[in-house]
Amino acid sequence: MIARRRVPLSRLWGLSLLAASTALLGATWFLSGDPDVSAQVQALEDARTLADQLEEESVRLVRRVATGQIALSGRPIKIRFGEEGALLEPRPVPQGVELVDVLKDLEQPRPTPASLLLREAEGHGQRQEWALALEDISRGERVILEGEDATYARLMLQKARALSSMDRHREAARVLEALWVRTRSYDFYEGLSLRVLLGHSIAAHWKDAGSPNASRAALNMLLEELLAGKVPLQPNRLSFEGRLLLQTLQRNELASQLEGVVAGVRLAEQLREPLRSPSVSAFPMGARVAFFDRSSGVGMVTDDYVLEQLLRERFTEALPPSGTFQVRSSRGGEDRSVALRLVFPPGLPDDWWLVLVDSNAYTEPAVRRRFLLLSGMLAVVSALVVVGFWGARALRRRAELEQIRSDFIAGVSHELRTPAASLALLASNLMDGRVQDPKRLREYYAAMQRDAVRLQRLVADVLDVSHLERGSFKVEPVPTDVAALLLPLAEDQRLRLSDAGLELSVEIAADLPEVSLDPAAAERAVANLLENARKYASNGGWVELRVQSGQGPRGEDELHIEVADNGPGVPEAWRERIFEPYERGKAEGGLKAGAGLGLALVRETMLAHGGRAELVTCSGQQGLTGGACFRLSYPVLFGEKEQ
Repeated sequence: MIARRRVPLSRLWGLSLLAASTALLGATWFLSGDPDVSAQVQALEDARTLADQLEEESVRLVRRVATGQIALSGRPIKIRFGEEGALLEPRPVPQGVELVDVLKDLEQPRPTPASLLLREAEGHGQRQEWALALEDISRGERVILEGEDATYARLMLQKARALSSMDRHREAARVLEALWVRTRSYDFYEGLSLRVLLGHSIAAHWKDAGSPNASRAALNMLLEELLAGKVPLQPNRLSFEGRLLLQTLQRNELASQLEGVVAGVRLAEQLREPLRSPSVSAFPMGARVAFFDRSSGVGMVTDDYVLEQLLRERFTEALPPSGTFQVRSSRGGEDRSVALRLVFPPGLPDDWWLVLVDSNAYTEPAVRRRFLLLSGMLAVVSALVVVGFWGARALRRRAELEQIRSDFIAGVSHELRTPAASLALLASNLMDGRVQDPKRLREYYAAMQRDAVRLQRLVADVLDVSHLERGSFKVEPVPTDVAALLLPLAEDQRLRLSDAGLELSVEIAADLPEVSLDPAAAERAVANLLENARKYASNGGWVELRVQSGQGPRGEDELHIEVADNGPGVPEAWRERIFEPYERGKAEGGLKAGAGLGLALVRETMLAHGGRAELVTCSGQQGLTGGACFRLSYPVLFGEKEQ
């Protein structure tokens, strides 16, 4: 028994890795105690402590701003709110309430007499019978019940309409003025503010009656209620109605007061939701920020730039005077060794960083020693890593070459053994005179010719591999009739495939384009594909050789030669490896796998022709798991381009 001696490089590789690991551990130990590392740790601890102080200062600042303890520049707005978040100042406009009938006598039959008379009056109004309409309205006024506020308002509006249609505008104005007194400022009528409706209607009737002063007084009365914030209008509607009244009354001096009222209404709308949430202490509103002190029920609304300026002033006072740390509005593009993001209460800027700007204050005393330690460690580790890397590479390469050589010898030996044994047997039978029949003699000679051709192809493949490794592989393309080239090959391979249990079908399209290729190299490539199908798809039952025109990936004309089988297919992991030299899978049906050269030569042959060899999914197949299809793509104009 011969013991196999270990490769010396393995020891070198193991020792180099051990030395590198020891050096790394030692370097880590030294660096862990290095003043530079300690300085970085100390800087980070100081930064965290300082960040906590700044965040606490921001919380105190929010409370002091909300309670008005800090004088703010600009135009801050003070707010007050109740325990449940109801805004008290600035006072929000009241919620509009639709005017409805609320009868206190629940036994009163419905509809009421007044509502019936109102319906009759409206019918007379539609027929322009205004006198009859007034009679119905007068009777309705006499029978109106307590709580019929909506019916009463509709009666008065209908009465004013009837009087106006009879040119009794003065009486119509007085009827609406009486309704104004009886209704409330937040009443709505059919979705509209009753105050706005009555104000404009009264002014219009007095104007038609020839009393401009009374008309102006009615508009002034409406304007006063708008400026007092009593009319429940949305901010945009309030601004529109107010500006319209100011323009009509020519009272532009009240424009700033109107803007203040509208701004207050808008502010109240914005603050309604955040005030309802007890957890909200600061709320951003565009370019402004609102602060709430829940314990006292007060708050402040200020511009965000005022708040940012105030924060910078407070942080400047809290930071060390040495300038080692700074607070910045963003981390910036610089690589900072220490930079902590500050977490402020909601509403404050959320992208502020505490940055160490003077690292020398922590690291300068230890720079020299750190440099020496790192330089020595890097030099030693680099040398050992290089030795270990090249040692490992040499070991892997040597093992690969030995395995390739062993596989190659075994594969070529097997491939040569079969045809050589067949030739020897056939020649022995002929020499012994065992075959006398002329037909049997021709069969023997044909078999000997096939085995000889097979040996020639295998030897040619080995020579081609040798040329490939030396970089001297070449082809000699000539214009070739592909059909005439492949039909004899198919007939020659049919019997060999039949012995493996495979039926060969040949499908060659008519009017194939003439291409320039090396006939011998192309014939060997197709033979290698058929041999590959015989070895790996012997249980599939059939092999198909197809030749047809096609198109390349960019639409160029090509000639496609396809060899398809119904075998087990090619696993996904092998799709690229099968075209590499000395790569071979497991053969089926008891056949031995080859030397792993066939598909590699096929690919190199196609590359030399300017074409492609690829594994595709052919039409009629169920994917790669249902068989394999190899395609050789020759460019139609390849030969012309070479010339």
